[in-house]
Amino acid sequence: MRITRTFLVIAGLCVGLFLGASDEVAITPNDLIMHADDYSGKSVVVHGTVSDIERTVMVPKSTELTFQLCASACVTVLTWGAPTISDGEAVTVRGNFLVAKVIGVTRVDNVIVASEIQLPAKGQ
Repeated sequence: MRITRTFLVIAGLCVGLFLGASDEVAITPNDLIMHADDYSGKSVVVHGTVSDIERTVMVPKSTELTFQLCASACVTVLTWGAPTISDGEAVTVRGNFLVAKVIGVTRVDNVIVASEIQLPAKGQ
């Protein structure tokens, strides 16, 4: 009885870990560009440095924000709301990667549509 109960607990943990697994992969902007077709449409987590922040006020009262996330190469990040980042900051971006996206009337290659942008913890 004890072995059966232990087996069921272990099996339950394994199933829980499997079901909770994410398809996110930790990569660099360079990896995205070098293997863009492999990552297209997938959820990614990318670390890099912020540059070239552009804010566009859309109708109705929605603010679209784009910036470059760079290592030795850069990808474009698209998000919404007031900017909480600055040029030169190291951030982690979680979102969906697209080989190409039309933003406004412009086609942009290698875009992450951000669902989350994390700054490093203070003191790091």
